[in-house]
Amino acid sequence: MKEARIESKGREEARIREARIESKSREEARMGEGRSENERGERKRKEEVR
Repeated sequence: MKEARIESKGREEARIREARIESKSREEARMGEGRSENERGERKRKEEVR
């Protein structure tokens, strides 16, 4: 009984760790999208100045 409890706790921790990694990679992807949008905006501004 005690061993099963430890095993389920380990599984839960792994699930939490995976969820954290997923949310982190999602945030990084969102930041990457924002960065490319900013670069596009800067390019447009530079073209307008010319």
